[in-house]
Amino acid sequence: MNLCLKNKSRGFSLIEVLIAVLVLAVGLLGIASVFPVVISQQRDATDIIRGGVAAAAVREQIRSNPDIAGELLSQDGFADRDEQDEDGDRVPNETLAGDGDATIQTGAEPIFGQDGQFQAGFFSDTEPRFNSLTGFSYLWEADWSWGSTNNDLLQGPRSVEIGSNLLAEYVMDGGIRLRDPEERDIASTPANTADIPVLGRLYPRPYSIQGSARDGPQYVWDFVPRRTARGSVQCVVFIRRIDNGIQIPTGSTLTAVLADTNNQVYPVGRDSSTGLPTLNGTGEYSVPVSAMAEPIPAMDYPFRPEFRAEFPIDFLLDGVRVAIASDTEIGTAQFGSELGALADVGQRFVDNLGVVRTVIEVLGGDGSVVDLRVTPAFTPNALIPPFDQMNGSFSLLEAARIGKLRQIVFTPHKPVDVFTMEFTQ
Repeated sequence: MNLCLKNKSRGFSLIEVLIAVLVLAVGLLGIASVFPVVISQQRDATDIIRGGVAAAAVREQIRSNPDIAGELLSQDGFADRDEQDEDGDRVPNETLAGDGDATIQTGAEPIFGQDGQFQAGFFSDTEPRFNSLTGFSYLWEADWSWGSTNNDLLQGPRSVEIGSNLLAEYVMDGGIRLRDPEERDIASTPANTADIPVLGRLYPRPYSIQGSARDGPQYVWDFVPRRTARGSVQCVVFIRRIDNGIQIPTGSTLTAVLADTNNQVYPVGRDSSTGLPTLNGTGEYSVPVSAMAEPIPAMDYPFRPEFRAEFPIDFLLDGVRVAIASDTEIGTAQFGSELGALADVGQRFVDNLGVVRTVIEVLGGDGSVVDLRVTPAFTPNALIPPFDQMNGSFSLLEAARIGKLRQIVFTPHKPVDVFTMEFTQ
């Protein structure tokens, strides 16, 4: 007898196949979404390591360049008007004229020592006063303006007046200019030649990797200077990754693209109408920018512990309010979108207290103002000057303090490293 064994197994139905495909697609999409995060984290970790190495190399490169320290230290010790604010009301150089009316001076006030002729507010006309600048942190010169110019090199130290025109050239070609017109004339150097061209600020050096389209450079550095009460010059240095979206033609190199002035391609580019990074080197050179800064009133954020405390603090100690300044000597940021670039967790800036701070939370903003939570936090004295209840004015102790918050400087591109360095005579 022949027995016929029938196959009792059956195939998958169409619905089961579709469900399986859907589950597989969802899984693949989940895996795909993880890759950008992993790549970004790997890149950030790499930047932390390489950024530290680049910072050490850039620091040495700056110190070994005699033009930087020499030119910055040749300042004559006279202040820009944005650095003079006697009574803490953000009005620069507020002095009393003979008839008692407030007048505004323009850079004639010496930075150091005491000035018996300088009076302000409610203080006695006969009481010697500490100079206004002794009590306040000096502002970062993101506009590259150093006051009035003394072009006679035989008359000793001078003040280099760079101003908005050379700042505009910095934006257009990425070159930093330090020497004043007299020096350029003596050296027979064209007036529009950069003292530190953008190609001289690449790290690693161009052509350090042979046979590669990206022939070495990975980062570019920039700095912003300021004077200090100690008579030295301090610089904040930003190191940024070169835009990854720069197009390199076949057979060319990154250095060749950046060196070709006809291309107008820069290591870090920004949109001229928004100030935001283009990420492909096009537009303008993305220079460091400054903005007005002030403490955030605790009452603006009643949910914060400072406001709910039994003895509430007037300001958020870990908060800073940043705004576009009408005076470019205080803030060179022109667009609210630039503040948007600042309002990015992990973004770093340096305030006029000389402290590098990192954004850890965005509290709020309206396009022209942004409130940030930062680390490290501020000290109370950095947010508001001491007040003398007896005469209703700011105390003379203000002159001995480090300063108060009034300005920050940052880059639209998030830096891989930020540090400050100081030059002394």
